[in-house]
Amino acid sequence: HVSNASNDEIDILIDLAGHTARNRVDVVAWKPAPLQVTWIGYPNTSGLTTVDYRITDDMCDPPGLSQPHTEAMYRMPAPYCFLCYTPPKDAPDPAPGPAVAKGTVTFGSFNILAKLSRATVQLWGMVLNA
Repeated sequence: HVSNASNDEIDILIDLAGHTARNRVDVVAWKPAPLQVTWIGYPNTSGLTTVDYRITDDMCDPPGLSQPHTEAMYRMPAPYCFLCYTPPKDAPDPAPGPAVAKGTVTFGSFNILAKLSRATVQLWGMVLNA
């Protein structure tokens, strides 16, 4: 609740949901903290003038990109990145992908199934059958 957030005297609010399911963009819009940052949940501008910074990197938002943002960009310095994964030190090396081993292309989507429309799946099918 917005009044609770204001009463908590938060110095920095970091939104980790953005425009994803069950977000609290309504709270962020009220600016309950003097400094507000968005990161992780939505890799684009929040569109809110109440958000001061968006944490990103040079890969997701290349310097000189002309796309408008309501937030100032804070680019994490290399080798850090906006969305990163570091495998365990004892993880085996990845095997060659099917494109190398079998001559086929691997196709996938790291998304929630509820976002995929029938038209999207049909289009993917046409691409794969081409």
